[in-house]
Amino acid sequence: FARASRLGFYAYIYNASRGEGGRGAPDLTARVRVLHNDRAVIDSGERKVSTEGAGDPARLPYGADFDLSALPPGRYLLEVAVTDGRAKQTATQTARFEIR
Repeated sequence: FARASRLGFYAYIYNASRGEGGRGAPDLTARVRVLHNDRAVIDSGERKVSTEGAGDPARLPYGADFDLSALPPGRYLLEVAVTDGRAKQTATQTARFEIR
């Protein structure tokens, strides 16, 4: 990616717990981090994932974007962690990218 660009991603959260009887809304939080040399250079902190109007809770869309201009050239790791508060489980996915 060029330093003057923005990096955006889009993912799906699968099979979120809905509570008793499958009728409650999912309780999800997400944390996005960008790591460089094993150190977080961007950290969104835990944020509530809105599920209102999202449709099927078995497949919830989630995405974000951020500016790359403040980061020096190099290799980075994008880490997206989603925690299901009802199931008390966290799923994490990573992707490598490079800024030139």
